[in-house]
Amino acid sequence: MLKLVSNNAFRVLGVYANASKKEITANSTKLKAYLKVGKSVEFPSDMSNLLGPVVRTTESIDAALAKLNLPEDKILQALFWFVDITPLDKAALSNIAAGEFEKATEILDKRECLSSWWNNGVLDFVDNNPEGAVINFSNLIHDNDYRDEFVSLVCGETFSINESELAHKFIDALLEEIPAGELYSMFVANVNEPEDCEYLKGKAVEYPISKINSAIEKAKDVDRTDANANHNTGLGLINSTQVPLKVVKDLLGENDLTYQHVADNLAQAILQCGINYFNNSDEPESIEKALYIQQYAQNIAVGAIVKERCQKNVAILKKQKEEGAIKDDLEFLAEALKSFHNGTKSIAATKMFINQCKPHLDNIKSASGASNDLYLQISSAIANNALSAVINVVNIAQISQNHDISALSSTISSAQKCMDLIGTLDMTSQERNHFSKNKTSLANLATEAYLILAERDRKRGCIIWAIIGFIIIGIYTIIVNS
Repeated sequence: MLKLVSNNAFRVLGVYANASKKEITANSTKLKAYLKVGKSVEFPSDMSNLLGPVVRTTESIDAALAKLNLPEDKILQALFWFVDITPLDKAALSNIAAGEFEKATEILDKRECLSSWWNNGVLDFVDNNPEGAVINFSNLIHDNDYRDEFVSLVCGETFSINESELAHKFIDALLEEIPAGELYSMFVANVNEPEDCEYLKGKAVEYPISKINSAIEKAKDVDRTDANANHNTGLGLINSTQVPLKVVKDLLGENDLTYQHVADNLAQAILQCGINYFNNSDEPESIEKALYIQQYAQNIAVGAIVKERCQKNVAILKKQKEEGAIKDDLEFLAEALKSFHNGTKSIAATKMFINQCKPHLDNIKSASGASNDLYLQISSAIANNALSAVINVVNIAQISQNHDISALSSTISSAQKCMDLIGTLDMTSQERNHFSKNKTSLANLATEAYLILAERDRKRGCIIWAIIGFIIIGIYTIIVNS
């Protein structure tokens, strides 16, 4: 129940909204006289069974009179109280007092007039149906004839108020008891008056925007060097502004300049808290905690400049997070590269080097992604060092095993298997091209060695058959001569 209805000035004074100044004065005098002797007075308009007892003291009576003194105040009270103009109104009010709302509505609907809209609207407020009340009073306010009649009836013919002023007065009064967002939705769904909806939209965003701005101002007072305070302030900003920011976004839309301004200011404040925390924190989990704050700022930022600043800071933290996650792997690979570079080169040592490095490369790949520059550079470095070792072993074999083609062929075969292993590593396109050329060269070298061995074996085969021939002929000669 709206206090504008239950505590209405007309109700306190025991009159309906169309009461004359004489009736109002008479009732107020009567009420004060009864109060002096400790007695109370009841009026037909009290409706205590519906609205609860009327609080009547000398102070409340004087306050009610003050609310009806000026036309602007009187018209506001009239928007939230019943009127008794026609016989139908009298019958309807009698049923309302008895709690027979349906009957009262049937009576009021028998004739469309000012008082039917008026009393139906107040009845909707009493019956906890603000949507219905909004419809009824909006129809009254935005109908030129009914509005003029209403103003004249309440304030006299000398007072005037235009359509927008009266509509805004009605809306402002409702906003004192109904949340702006809720009332805005009510108007959008039930009232075909764009100006009223726009006015309400502006009112609806005032509170959430002021709440967001207030939180931002408080955050500015935090010591920038206090890591703990900045972390807590950042989280506080996130938690306290989520709902207000959503309200502003839902009402205005993401493309609205007012929303963008509010969102970007909030994003910068939250981002700064994350930066201040990280720069001054020595906690092991500082990257994770700062990343949560800064990513939230990035998600709510709208403007290109603010969004880019957020993205840069988030990227820095992500890179540090990745490096932290693969720190041990990087250290192992650096030591492995150093040892391999300084060690004796052989096919077996190269295979062992690759197999040792591969699990650590897989960890980095999993943490950073296959296309990550750092990962590709490291994997390419492993591949390049292994490739150089294989080439070196083959080159030495060509010189030292030049007269032992079988040994050279065996070395080349082992080198090719090692090259297949190197090929399983990820590489940059440049390194992959270099690797492929050397693999082709090794394959050509293997072919040459095979051909040489084949020719040697062919010649050996001819000599052996010649010797066998001579032996057979000698044996045959011996047999014949004997």
